[in-house]
Amino acid sequence: MSTEQNFVIVGGGLAGASAAEELRKQGFDGSVTLLASEKHEPYIRPPLSKGYLNGSDGLDAVYVHPSEWYAENHIDVKTGTSATSIDRAAHEVTLSTGEKLPYDKLLLATGSSPRHLPIEGADLAGVYYLRTLDDSEALQAELKAGGKKLVLVGSGWIGMEVGATARTLGNEVTILERDPIPLANALGDELGTLFADYHKEKGVVLRTSLIVDKIVGADGHVNGVALDGGEIVPADLVLVGIGAVPNVQLGHRHRASASLTSAGGKGINVARALKRLDSPVIATGLAGGRTGDRIIDELATEAILNDFVRIGDESRTSTAVVDPTAGTLTEIYEWGPAVRRTELDLLLEKLHYLSRVASFVVFSGSLPRDVPADFYADAVRDLSRRGIQCVVDSEGEPLRHAVEAEPFLVSPNQPEAESLVGQEFSDDDDFLMALDAIADQGARNVLITQETTCFGLFRVERTLRRFRASIARVEPVASVGAGDVLLAGFLAARFNGQPFDEALRQGVGCAAASVVELGPGRFDPREASRLAAGVELEELQPITA
Repeated sequence: MSTEQNFVIVGGGLAGASAAEELRKQGFDGSVTLLASEKHEPYIRPPLSKGYLNGSDGLDAVYVHPSEWYAENHIDVKTGTSATSIDRAAHEVTLSTGEKLPYDKLLLATGSSPRHLPIEGADLAGVYYLRTLDDSEALQAELKAGGKKLVLVGSGWIGMEVGATARTLGNEVTILERDPIPLANALGDELGTLFADYHKEKGVVLRTSLIVDKIVGADGHVNGVALDGGEIVPADLVLVGIGAVPNVQLGHRHRASASLTSAGGKGINVARALKRLDSPVIATGLAGGRTGDRIIDELATEAILNDFVRIGDESRTSTAVVDPTAGTLTEIYEWGPAVRRTELDLLLEKLHYLSRVASFVVFSGSLPRDVPADFYADAVRDLSRRGIQCVVDSEGEPLRHAVEAEPFLVSPNQPEAESLVGQEFSDDDDFLMALDAIADQGARNVLITQETTCFGLFRVERTLRRFRASIARVEPVASVGAGDVLLAGFLAARFNGQPFDEALRQGVGCAAASVVELGPGRFDPREASRLAAGVELEELQPITA
């Protein structure tokens, strides 16, 4: 083979190391570079839950090859280095160091990451996942002296192996499993039962056919696992072992572990959330082509009243890609339909008609192409003259123009608010400044949303009141539409006569409940109420010169 060829392997696990070894065995004499995102050279994972965890195996039993093997075989292992992007046209990989690495051949061996448990308390200290060498060492430090109460959520291979190892080290072990028989999906009922009986004989408490509700703790550290019936299983530490999901690499083919097709868009998300809160709502807007038909049909299926203007062009389809391992969301928007002036005029006429029975009119989302940036602003002024309270949740120039039209409420997220006031926010004072600045631009009331916090400015009997509402982070399944749900929760509370601060509390609770559901605007109102009770609400004083 040609010595001029560069072979790059992305992934520092067993697959990557084995591929590098096989290249040399097959006579490849070009350069081989292996990118390992962890600080360690490639290692195997089975000992992490067994021999290495209990201290009987050292690192030599874990590493695929000793360090000198890579030097002897001229394999460049870059530890602590990951690929951030791939330019397939230029045959270059951009590294986390900023370096651009050329390649002739590229192998992706990125493996998987633990599936995270999307429940309250999953981020407490003492809650562990086991995937890496560092994970095993941290768990070993907790278990090696014995005497700990370890609760394992999930009875797959990780849970069963760690449970057995922890017992040999003198710890109490309880395994909590949703299914009636552990490992049944992998081995069948008969072998699964044999494994269960073996672990029980070794002193492991195995509890099956139950649901974990949340993880509880005190002073930021776990002290128990709550079951759906209210029982608390005491725990000094918790290990979650509920499976793994593939790591995502941009520019390459992946199979989705779950998917959902849903009528969407910010306005529809708000309407869906209001419907779940039993608030009367009518969704309107522009709908065209087969996509428009699907939107209207789905809203009808969900019993959401709607009255759309039909347009000649096709409504857009947008895609959200959720990577649960990295906690990232990638959104891909089509360009969207072209809208004629006559179609916009029909929409305004419909708004005049529908607003006769409305307490609020909500303008949500970006504007279609070729629609003037001041469309929302003109509509807000028109409806405000008719005594209608208008709410705007948009971005860029449409939001800027709308704020100047003095709407009842605007609800930007942090980046949108930063764009409005022309600076980035780093602390509470920055958010307070932004609330006042946006109010000075024209908005009567303001919400600025973050992941776990919302700042609000409200006009109450000619007095400006400012609040910060915050909630403990909930491990998200998907955060698409959380801001829309927050706005819906806030408006539903106001519609029902709740004061501004309590409306803010409800909105934050609804948003937190929505991130554990797949699909925008969807959440369990009972879970929202429970989370709302934990919202910390603080009234803030204005910044003095």
